[in-house]
Amino acid sequence: MLNKPETYWNTVLFADESKFNIFGSDRRIMVWRRKNEELNPKNLVGTVKYGGLGVFVWDCISASGL
Repeated sequence: MLNKPETYWNTVLFADESKFNIFGSDRRIMVWRRKNEELNPKNLVGTVKYGGLGVFVWDCISASGL
């Protein structure tokens, strides 16, 4: 693919997106604990009502710039 002529790369657009969360992650969190330690503060994970706040950022670049 890198052996393409320069005219080919003039037609290519590279794009990417990322999500940034203000309060933690969107993923599940696993907590390993011993028996009868459910409410021990070191085993608790704070949450935010309604999923917290985040922002999506999208950008692209081509041979002619951004």
